Amino acid sequence: MRLFLEVRTIIKRSAFFLFILIYILTWNNIYAADNNFDWHTLQELSQQRLAENPEDILANFQLSISMANLGQIEEAYNHFNKISDQISREEFNKVMKPHLKLLETNQNNLLLLNYAAFSASINKDYLESISYFQQILKLDQQNIWIRNYLAATYIELEDYEQAVKVLQETIKIKDNKYSHLLLGIINYKRGDILKAIVELVRSGDLINKFLIRE
Repeated sequence: MRLFLEVRTIIKRSAFFLFILIYILTWNNIYAADNNFDWHTLQELSQQRLAENPEDILANFQLSISMANLGQIEEAYNHFNKISDQISREEFNKVMKPHLKLLETNQNNLLLLNYAAFSASINKDYLESISYFQQILKLDQQNIWIRNYLAATYIELEDYEQAVKVLQETIKIKDNKYSHLLLGIINYKRGDILKAIVELVRSGDLINKFLIRE
């Protein structure tokens, strides 16, 4: 009888540890997948949904986010503007509320964090947006596009020192036109016209797409 009890105890303990192991491995896999989110697939799925219903708010938002993370700057810029200009803030927030609620139990989910960061930007809650962009970068440190959006958000708050710091770090990871465009904007706002010109020249065709047309 005692032997039976000992065996049963061992089985229970083994089952418990097996459960813990499966739980850990499962969540590790989820986080690993999140850290390598397939933005191309999200873009394709969003485009398919929009082909059926161009007014789909979530699909429009997902498309904007996917383009932002893929470095499709002009396209993302235009789509975010479409959301801001053509969709009421109340309607947008109503659609996004249940998705943002999921962050309470999925705090390391890259897609949900992107929802939160860009939703906050659309609502002009830039401090909250910065907080979420920083959380994204803890999971996706090499994402230069999110780094640029973080810097752009600092510019909205006129915190040019932090913006420059982020952009300099971004260029060290990978030189890119968008970082130079933002540095050009910062230098112009600071009144350093010569440095602004140098950085805007380095931004290449982006100066035509974002500044001259304004």
